Amino acid sequence: MDLNVAEVGGDKQVIRVTSPEPGTTVNDGNLCIKGRFAYDFIHHKDRFTHPMIRGEDGKLHKTTWEKAIAFAAEGMKKVAQRHGPEAIGFVSSSRCTGEENYLMQKVARATFKTGNIHQCSAT
Repeated sequence: MDLNVAEVGGDKQVIRVTSPEPGTTVNDGNLCIKGRFAYDFIHHKDRFTHPMIRGEDGKLHKTTWEKAIAFAAEGMKKVAQRHGPEAIGFVSSSRCTGEENYLMQKVARATFKTGNIHQCSAT
């Protein structure tokens, strides 16, 4: 995927997305409709740009990726231990690559022993 970038209002922004040559990727160079046209979220003013953890004060606070991943993993382990693996579910995104979606299902099945995995372009 190639991103065409231009300066808009003093900031560099993605203005177009094009697909790679056929035969060079798992999707044979094709992008889904969201991949081709739904890139405006990249520059949305409310987009998170750092990992966040909700503190005891109820507010979100910046943290490191290591701490955020450990925090999420611990919470999910507690749910699975208390209620079983069927209490855990995973939802992936059509904005992810095929490889990223594969890894998501691998985490769900191998780590948490659940088949509760969905990806939004599957519907």
